[in-house]
Amino acid sequence: MDVERADLVAAYWHHHRLATGHRSARLEADSGSWAWEAVEAVVHEAPLEDALVLLDALLAAQDADLAYLGAGPIEDLMNVYGALLDMPVAERCEQLPKWAEAVWGSIPPDGLEADAKRLRPYLRPDVSPADPPAKVRRKKQRRDQRSPRAE
Repeated sequence: MDVERADLVAAYWHHHRLATGHRSARLEADSGSWAWEAVEAVVHEAPLEDALVLLDALLAAQDADLAYLGAGPIEDLMNVYGALLDMPVAERCEQLPKWAEAVWGSIPPDGLEADAKRLRPYLRPDVSPADPPAKVRRKKQRRDQRSPRAE
């Protein structure tokens, strides 16, 4: 990871810790809002691959808040790119449990489940409590074993 991205990731999670901390920390959080704004700009304005690489780095951070990323940048990415996320995000969910958990924490835009067939097992069908991602992966593995997918 390049130094600039590493600095952004560290600043983003530092801002998040401050923003969700006690009152004095929340008051200090404004000084780090640039990192949140920078991530927001990448998600909304950069090419998809650049946004995915940044999200990879954010998810790889030791102190990553997966629910926060799912309900924030990942959900925003779904709204910006829709079904174009199907292949790259499904592959990440299949390989990296942190991606699967973060995607599970998002609320997909209308129609994404129908259009993103590979990603569908990782999307929470509604906002009510449901199976956690690990259970979904086990269900998907059993389903795949019963009916092998054509490559």
